[in-house]
Amino acid sequence: MELWIQEHGEEYDIPAEILALVKAGKLFDQSWHNDACPSFSTQSDGYGRRIFVEMPKAENRENPDWPRYNVMDDDETGRSDTVYYGDDLAAAIAALGVK
Repeated sequence: MELWIQEHGEEYDIPAEILALVKAGKLFDQSWHNDACPSFSTQSDGYGRRIFVEMPKAENRENPDWPRYNVMDDDETGRSDTVYYGDDLAAAIAALGVK
């Protein structure tokens, strides 16, 4: 079972484009049950760019005002900067900087 499903459940319905990047080794599943939703990082240690993927329907999210995608730039000092915050999958993947 994939980590994101184990930690959060299939209802998050992670887009195929993100799962393809995981399969290609360009993203790493960093999902953790204490986070609000599944997440995937550009580095296996959890640093670098990280995308959090919320529920498809806003009314099912922990906070319905949150968008589906939140891309953060995380470093080992604990600093996190938002790079993208919105509902456009293509823009979110572009913000990750992976191809």
